[in-house]
Amino acid sequence: MNKSYLLYGLFGLSAILYVIYMIDESLDRPLETHLTESSDKPLNSSPFLNEPTHLIEQSDLEGYADLNQDKKSERMVLKQDKEFCGSGGCTAFLYNENNQQIARITLVRPPVLVAQSRSHGWQDLIVWSQGAYRLLKHDGQSYPLNPSLAPKIDRDTSIQKVFKRIEATEIYIQDGHSLRYVEPKNLLAPAEHYEFIFDHYGDPFFLYQMTTSGTEGQIQFELIPKPGAQEL
Repeated sequence: MNKSYLLYGLFGLSAILYVIYMIDESLDRPLETHLTESSDKPLNSSPFLNEPTHLIEQSDLEGYADLNQDKKSERMVLKQDKEFCGSGGCTAFLYNENNQQIARITLVRPPVLVAQSRSHGWQDLIVWSQGAYRLLKHDGQSYPLNPSLAPKIDRDTSIQKVFKRIEATEIYIQDGHSLRYVEPKNLLAPAEHYEFIFDHYGDPFFLYQMTTSGTEGQIQFELIPKPGAQEL
């Protein structure tokens, strides 16, 4: 019986000494945090100084436009990380030239466009939210927080109108095919700017880019090499 108590005692003492050893070892190791990796990332090359740290992620979308005609560009940052995104979209932040936040818009997906119309001295915005284009109007203080509650706007009719104009051009009629609309890649792009591309049987290594400002504007044409075409 005494031998059993002695064995249990030795076992317990060994366990205590092991725990003390592990704690001592852990104190000698450097702490590892998620900040180690992010601290090595370069900052965005932005004219805005003293940026908050949550605005410098490389994956974020960014765009500039003078929205209130003060000859100074506002900047929009559309977050792309899971902290600011959900099933309905991501959160966009709007900043003035002093990098002060002047608006926050949730449930946003690209594109974010600048309309020609104005409200309270600020240009209206067109955003894609909850399966439709939405028109966001400034109320004198800020833009709406939740665009899914904003009125829908018909942009497809204008896109189709330009589509038919390009279809009727001589360059498309002569061996053009697969005409498609290209959404603007930059945030705060003009809503009246339309871009289309199509393939051409006579130039298999190039894409034909057609752009116009407004549904009745002059159509501009440019040849763009297809990705990998020069390697063939």
